[in-house]
Amino acid sequence: MQNPNLPPGAQPVAPGGQPPQKLTREQKRALAEQKKRIEQEKMRAMELSKLVSNFHSELEHSVIDPPMMYKLAANRMKLMLKADHVAVAMFEEHPQMGPICIVRQQSNLPPKPVEAKPEVKVKRVMVNGEVMEIKEKVEKEDDQPKLLFHKPFPKEPPKGGQLPDLEEVFLHAQPPAPQPPLTPPPPLFDAIEQVRNTRQPLMIPDVTKYTDQAFIAFCNGYGIKSALLAPSIVNEVVEAVICLFTVNNPQGYPPVDLHHMQKTLEILARSIESAPPVLPEKIKERVIAPMTKGDNVPKQIEYYSEFFDDIFAFMVGELDEEEAAEIRQLQAEQEKTPNRLRKVWYQIGKALDFKERPRFAYLFNVGMNELVEQADEYATSKKLNKPRGLKSFQEIMNKTVKKPDMKAIFKEGTDSDGNEKEQQYVMVGSEVMSLATETGQMNELVDEMLDAIDKEISKAVRGMLLFSEEKRATLINDIEQSEMLINFVAVTAANDFKQHIKSNLPEMHEDIDQTALLAELAHQGMREISHVVAQNLAEKYLYEIEEFLEQSEEWQKDKIEKIEKYIHYRIMANLVPTLRAEEPTLWSHLIQDKIKKRAQKAAKQRAVLVGRMVRAATAEADDDWDEEEEDEDE
Repeated sequence: MQNPNLPPGAQPVAPGGQPPQKLTREQKRALAEQKKRIEQEKMRAMELSKLVSNFHSELEHSVIDPPMMYKLAANRMKLMLKADHVAVAMFEEHPQMGPICIVRQQSNLPPKPVEAKPEVKVKRVMVNGEVMEIKEKVEKEDDQPKLLFHKPFPKEPPKGGQLPDLEEVFLHAQPPAPQPPLTPPPPLFDAIEQVRNTRQPLMIPDVTKYTDQAFIAFCNGYGIKSALLAPSIVNEVVEAVICLFTVNNPQGYPPVDLHHMQKTLEILARSIESAPPVLPEKIKERVIAPMTKGDNVPKQIEYYSEFFDDIFAFMVGELDEEEAAEIRQLQAEQEKTPNRLRKVWYQIGKALDFKERPRFAYLFNVGMNELVEQADEYATSKKLNKPRGLKSFQEIMNKTVKKPDMKAIFKEGTDSDGNEKEQQYVMVGSEVMSLATETGQMNELVDEMLDAIDKEISKAVRGMLLFSEEKRATLINDIEQSEMLINFVAVTAANDFKQHIKSNLPEMHEDIDQTALLAELAHQGMREISHVVAQNLAEKYLYEIEEFLEQSEEWQKDKIEKIEKYIHYRIMANLVPTLRAEEPTLWSHLIQDKIKKRAQKAAKQRAVLVGRMVRAATAEADDDWDEEEEDEDE
């Protein structure tokens, strides 16, 4: 048998036999070329294995959703197989067109040229005797009709070597004409159908020699010379076709390249199966990107992780057991994950699901806004940078995951008999003014009441109600404080309440998590206090409104209950981070320091006031004594 490691014609020498024959020049050249080829194949296999390993590592340690995974795969396969361009076409079910195959991701393209700024037309108008200039944009009409469901082929094929932009391009036999939306798209290219049906890659080294004329026309339109099509199979379903194109010269791929491409597709499929939810582009650009760039990225991600933990802990405390089960499940799944960014990604995705569930949305919105306010307050006080992307996240979520409009609850205007009262409007100049009807007066009173409640809650949780609102910041004494139940929901009081529970806990079995038990006891205990405070506060403000007292008793109870819930939610959203943490939060320390400083100042002012009162009383006593002496002299 011929030894594969020897050139053709060369025979091994048996032991004890004749000495080996000298190789000819041609045999030496063939042997050298074979060794070089084997070495190149080994180096190529090592290079591909390293790229595949890096791709696997990046998917494992980065947090990217399926669209971003496909984008990464397109760029990585372009590098691995030395293709000119890679496009990922997804199989989708369009609500009007039916099944389609459209390009959703592609490898990076050169930056596009800067678009020309729109022309501005200046228009002069006369306003109150003065000439003012108004700028109007001139909109240019497109020569081609705008098609609703596809991107048309380019008018001219790209120049040699120029990469095609295939974003949102249909991979169908013929481009759809501008027809009614219900017209189904034409059939897919034969190559795409073959890959989808056989679930095997298809290599087309020279597209001009392929049998499908429609596919040849498509490739000619975009300057494509060769193609390699591979299916992406996720959960036993072909959900996409990855298309590798060359635009310079026709190109084929050896078995080693196809083998590593298949390994890459298997890694991609496993990652997509366990991928986090797809987040809106706004959140990716304005929240995720700032969070993961710049200085102190680990601290940024850790902050967001704790931020969502606090919100979900607050929500779990207010939801029924069945409703809270899904949030508890998410917490349990993500609690020990080594990748904090993936955890944050899942938490944001869960929060976006709340938009269709009013009660969940209400609680999340209140918790988010209170904790964002705490972060702003702390950063401003300490002159630190605020968490990157937090304000943008707040703005986006306030529009997406909304809470009820508390003012709208009272704007259902009914009189004491239950009859609706309509608010009347009148046009004054260019403004619409509301007439002072009974409903309008009630609405104004409600607006003032809710603003006052919000201010009192904000002051209460920060311990500011411990001080008088006079010019002199005098500290309220113990008797006055005991009569003001709302002072017991200050963050400092909540921390003292937790420490009091901790000091009175008996010794427990080592299997019991005392930290978790303490957090739960403190959380539930403070909820009872908060409910009482919220009810007292709601009744205090509502019963001061005369129009409120004129309504039916059932109507009054309903409004009191809604306002009481709102107050309670705001209080607990502020206190839960301190109640459930092993140590008080940074914001809690900040409030505690502020209260100490104000208390020291108030104590000095009180000492001054007491001194003045004593001196005044002494002076009065001396005057009285002098008067008595004068009477005796007389």
